[in-house]
Amino acid sequence: MGKVLPDPGGRIKGKIGDTVYYLLGRNNIGRKMPLSHKVSTSDEATRVKNIFKERTTWASATLEASKLGFPQATVNMSAGNLFMAENKDRFTQEDLSMPVTVDFEKMQFSKGRLEEPEVNYSYEEAGNSLTFTITDNSGDPGANPDDQICVVVLETERKRAKVSVLASREESGIKTVSIPTRWNKDNLQVYTFATNKRLKIASPTVYLGTSTPV
Repeated sequence: MGKVLPDPGGRIKGKIGDTVYYLLGRNNIGRKMPLSHKVSTSDEATRVKNIFKERTTWASATLEASKLGFPQATVNMSAGNLFMAENKDRFTQEDLSMPVTVDFEKMQFSKGRLEEPEVNYSYEEAGNSLTFTITDNSGDPGANPDDQICVVVLETERKRAKVSVLASREESGIKTVSIPTRWNKDNLQVYTFATNKRLKIASPTVYLGTSTPV
Protein backbone atom coordinates (compact mmCIF):
# COMPACT_ATOMS: atom_id res chain seq x y z
CA MET A 1 0.00 0.00 0.00
CA GLY A 2 1.28 3.44 -0.87
CA LYS A 3 1.63 6.42 1.42
CA VAL A 4 -1.66 8.17 2.21
CA LEU A 5 -1.70 11.78 3.36
CA PRO A 6 -4.39 12.74 5.88
CA ASP A 7 -6.78 15.53 5.07
CA PRO A 8 -8.84 17.52 7.59
CA GLY A 9 -11.96 16.84 5.57
CA GLY A 10 -11.50 13.08 5.68
CA ARG A 11 -10.27 12.89 2.15
CA ILE A 12 -7.15 11.03 0.99
CA LYS A 13 -4.21 11.97 -1.14
CA GLY A 14 -1.57 9.59 -2.41
CA LYS A 15 -1.26 6.18 -4.04
CA ILE A 16 -2.99 3.02 -2.91
CA GLY A 17 -2.18 0.02 -5.06
CA ASP A 18 -2.58 1.07 -8.68
CA THR A 19 -4.87 4.01 -7.84
CA VAL A 20 -3.71 7.59 -7.23
CA TYR A 21 -5.96 9.85 -5.15
CA TYR A 22 -5.79 13.64 -5.36
CA LEU A 23 -7.89 16.69 -4.60
CA LEU A 24 -9.53 18.74 -7.34
CA GLY A 25 -11.35 21.64 -5.77
CA ARG A 26 -13.72 20.05 -3.25
CA ASN A 27 -13.63 16.68 -4.95
CA ASN A 28 -11.49 13.73 -3.99
CA ILE A 29 -10.46 12.07 -7.27
CA GLY A 30 -9.09 8.55 -7.73
CA ARG A 31 -7.36 7.63 -10.98
CA LYS A 32 -6.11 4.20 -12.04
CA MET A 33 -2.49 4.06 -13.14
CA PRO A 34 -1.98 2.69 -16.68
CA LEU A 35 -0.79 -0.89 -16.77
CA SER A 36 2.83 -1.17 -17.80
CA HIS A 37 3.30 -2.77 -21.22
CA LYS A 38 4.83 -6.20 -20.93
CA VAL A 39 6.36 -8.03 -23.89
CA SER A 40 4.93 -11.50 -24.10
CA THR A 41 7.53 -14.23 -23.70
CA SER A 42 5.17 -17.12 -24.38
CA ASP A 43 6.22 -19.83 -26.82
CA GLU A 44 3.50 -18.78 -29.25
CA ALA A 45 4.62 -15.14 -29.24
CA THR A 46 8.21 -16.23 -29.85
CA ARG A 47 7.11 -18.51 -32.69
CA VAL A 48 5.13 -15.71 -34.36
CA LYS A 49 8.12 -13.37 -34.06
CA ASN A 50 10.52 -15.93 -35.55
CA ILE A 51 8.22 -16.72 -38.47
CA PHE A 52 7.61 -13.05 -39.24
CA LYS A 53 11.35 -12.38 -39.23
CA GLU A 54 11.97 -15.24 -41.67
CA ARG A 55 9.14 -14.10 -43.97
CA THR A 56 10.42 -10.53 -44.07
CA THR A 57 13.95 -11.76 -44.79
CA TRP A 58 12.74 -13.68 -47.84
CA ALA A 59 10.41 -10.87 -48.89
CA SER A 60 13.40 -8.55 -49.00
CA ALA A 61 15.65 -11.06 -50.77
CA THR A 62 13.08 -11.77 -53.50
CA LEU A 63 11.73 -8.25 -53.96
CA GLU A 64 12.88 -7.92 -57.57
CA ALA A 65 11.05 -11.12 -58.47
CA SER A 66 7.93 -9.95 -56.66
CA LYS A 67 7.97 -6.64 -58.54
CA LEU A 68 7.71 -8.59 -61.80
CA GLY A 69 5.34 -11.26 -60.55
CA PHE A 70 2.87 -9.07 -58.66
CA PRO A 71 2.02 -6.30 -61.15
CA GLN A 72 -1.14 -5.62 -59.14
CA ALA A 73 1.01 -4.05 -56.42
CA THR A 74 -0.09 -0.58 -55.31
CA VAL A 75 1.08 2.13 -52.95
CA ASN A 76 -1.06 0.60 -50.20
CA MET A 77 -0.05 -3.00 -50.98
CA SER A 78 3.53 -3.26 -52.17
CA ALA A 79 5.04 -6.21 -54.03
CA GLY A 80 6.81 -7.22 -50.83
CA ASN A 81 3.54 -7.18 -48.90
CA LEU A 82 1.88 -9.28 -51.61
CA PHE A 83 4.70 -11.82 -51.29
CA MET A 84 4.12 -11.90 -47.53
CA ALA A 85 0.39 -12.44 -48.00
CA GLU A 86 0.76 -15.15 -50.67
CA ASN A 87 3.32 -17.07 -48.62
CA LYS A 88 1.99 -16.66 -45.10
CA ASP A 89 1.42 -20.41 -44.76
CA ARG A 90 4.82 -21.42 -46.17
CA PHE A 91 6.65 -20.73 -42.91
CA THR A 92 6.27 -22.86 -39.80
CA GLN A 93 8.11 -23.60 -36.59
CA GLU A 94 6.99 -26.65 -34.66
CA ASP A 95 9.89 -26.63 -32.21
CA LEU A 96 11.44 -23.42 -30.90
CA SER A 97 14.80 -25.17 -30.63
CA MET A 98 14.80 -25.63 -34.41
CA PRO A 99 14.95 -23.03 -37.21
CA VAL A 100 11.83 -21.88 -39.06
CA THR A 101 10.86 -24.36 -41.78
CA VAL A 102 10.17 -22.95 -45.25
CA ASP A 103 8.05 -24.88 -47.77
CA PHE A 104 10.02 -23.86 -50.84
CA GLU A 105 8.02 -26.11 -53.16
CA LYS A 106 4.89 -24.01 -52.63
CA MET A 107 6.49 -20.56 -52.56
CA GLN A 108 4.90 -18.00 -54.89
CA PHE A 109 6.53 -14.96 -56.48
CA SER A 110 3.69 -14.18 -58.85
CA LYS A 111 -0.06 -14.22 -59.24
CA GLY A 112 -2.37 -13.76 -62.19
CA ARG A 113 -4.44 -15.29 -64.95
CA LEU A 114 -1.74 -15.93 -67.56
CA GLU A 115 -0.95 -19.53 -68.48
CA GLU A 116 2.15 -20.90 -66.77
CA PRO A 117 5.21 -21.35 -69.02
CA GLU A 118 6.65 -24.72 -69.96
CA VAL A 119 10.26 -24.73 -68.81
CA ASN A 120 12.74 -27.46 -67.87
CA TYR A 121 16.24 -26.94 -66.53
CA SER A 122 19.48 -28.63 -65.57
CA TYR A 123 22.43 -27.48 -63.50
CA GLU A 124 25.84 -27.60 -65.13
CA GLU A 125 28.36 -27.77 -62.33
CA ALA A 126 31.35 -27.21 -64.58
CA GLY A 127 29.94 -24.03 -66.04
CA ASN A 128 28.45 -22.79 -62.78
CA SER A 129 25.15 -22.13 -64.53
CA LEU A 130 21.58 -23.29 -65.03
CA THR A 131 20.41 -24.25 -68.50
CA PHE A 132 16.72 -23.73 -69.24
CA THR A 133 14.79 -25.31 -72.10
CA ILE A 134 11.69 -23.33 -73.11
CA THR A 135 8.80 -24.97 -74.93
CA ASP A 136 6.50 -22.65 -76.87
CA ASN A 137 3.01 -23.04 -75.44
CA SER A 138 1.67 -19.76 -76.84
CA GLY A 139 -1.18 -21.67 -78.46
CA ASP A 140 -2.65 -22.52 -75.06
CA PRO A 141 -5.54 -20.44 -73.65
CA GLY A 142 -4.20 -17.54 -71.59
CA ALA A 143 -0.77 -17.67 -73.25
CA ASN A 144 0.49 -14.93 -75.57
CA PRO A 145 3.45 -15.34 -77.95
CA ASP A 146 5.16 -12.22 -76.57
CA ASP A 147 4.73 -13.12 -72.88
CA GLN A 148 8.03 -12.88 -71.00
CA ILE A 149 9.39 -16.01 -69.30
CA CYS A 150 11.02 -15.28 -65.93
CA VAL A 151 13.04 -17.59 -63.69
CA VAL A 152 13.86 -17.19 -60.00
CA VAL A 153 16.79 -18.96 -58.36
CA LEU A 154 17.11 -19.02 -54.56
CA GLU A 155 20.19 -19.89 -52.56
CA THR A 156 18.65 -20.98 -49.27
CA GLU A 157 21.81 -21.04 -47.16
CA ARG A 158 22.79 -17.42 -47.79
CA LYS A 159 19.16 -16.39 -48.38
CA ARG A 160 19.83 -14.81 -51.73
CA ALA A 161 17.76 -14.64 -54.90
CA LYS A 162 18.37 -14.00 -58.58
CA VAL A 163 15.63 -13.22 -61.09
CA SER A 164 16.17 -13.32 -64.86
CA VAL A 165 13.96 -12.74 -67.87
CA LEU A 166 14.86 -15.55 -70.28
CA ALA A 167 12.94 -14.84 -73.47
CA SER A 168 9.46 -14.46 -74.90
CA ARG A 169 7.12 -17.46 -74.76
CA GLU A 170 7.37 -18.09 -78.51
CA GLU A 171 11.17 -18.19 -78.42
CA SER A 172 11.44 -21.88 -77.71
CA GLY A 173 14.99 -23.04 -77.19
CA ILE A 174 17.81 -23.08 -74.64
CA LYS A 175 18.83 -20.20 -72.35
CA THR A 176 21.56 -20.08 -69.70
CA VAL A 177 21.64 -18.26 -66.35
CA SER A 178 24.92 -17.95 -64.45
CA ILE A 179 25.05 -18.51 -60.70
CA PRO A 180 27.22 -16.40 -58.33
CA THR A 181 30.38 -18.29 -57.48
CA ARG A 182 29.92 -17.87 -53.72
CA TRP A 183 26.52 -19.54 -53.74
CA ASN A 184 26.21 -23.05 -52.32
CA LYS A 185 25.08 -25.01 -55.36
CA ASP A 186 23.59 -27.74 -53.15
CA ASN A 187 21.01 -25.28 -51.81
CA LEU A 188 19.36 -23.92 -54.93
CA GLN A 189 15.60 -23.72 -55.48
CA VAL A 190 14.35 -22.87 -58.97
CA TYR A 191 11.05 -21.38 -60.18
CA THR A 192 9.48 -19.87 -63.27
CA PHE A 193 6.50 -17.68 -64.14
CA ALA A 194 5.33 -15.53 -67.05
CA THR A 195 4.35 -11.88 -67.40
CA ASN A 196 2.79 -10.19 -70.39
CA LYS A 197 4.90 -7.82 -72.48
CA ARG A 198 3.54 -4.72 -70.72
CA LEU A 199 4.22 -6.25 -67.27
CA LYS A 200 0.58 -5.80 -66.28
CA ILE A 201 -0.45 -9.46 -65.90
CA ALA A 202 1.39 -12.50 -64.57
CA SER A 203 0.95 -16.25 -64.21
CA PRO A 204 1.16 -18.32 -61.05
CA THR A 205 4.64 -19.51 -60.07
CA VAL A 206 5.80 -22.98 -61.14
CA TYR A 207 8.32 -24.78 -58.91
CA LEU A 208 10.97 -26.42 -61.09
CA GLY A 209 12.97 -28.15 -58.36
CA THR A 210 16.32 -28.08 -56.60
CA SER A 211 19.80 -27.98 -58.06
CA THR A 212 20.78 -31.31 -59.59
CA PRO A 213 24.33 -31.27 -60.99
CA VAL A 214 24.70 -33.02 -64.36
